Amino acid sequence: MVEYQDDLNKLELLSVEISDLVNTNNFEKILKLDLERQNIINKISNTVQLSSKNKITEIVNINNTSINRIEDKMKNLSVNNNKLNKRINFYSLTK
Repeated sequence: MVEYQDDLNKLELLSVEISDLVNTNNFEKILKLDLERQNIINKISNTVQLSSKNKITEIVNINNTSINRIEDKMKNLSVNNNKLNKRINFYSLTK
């Protein structure tokens, strides 16, 4: 479940309540409810940005680790290949 799901639910309820107040021409409470709604929106926006940033950082770290492993394997394969080529060349010269 989304970590800010409760805030989204509150936001929805506030929007419905504001809509009802507008329909009944009861404008006195709207400013207070709208301020509360804006605070929730800001909170969700900050949470999403931080969450996304953390997730992207995590993915980058995993990718960097994978790249390092692949580079190490490639080096090992290259070294092994060079050794094999030297052996083949040596044996081909001795015949």
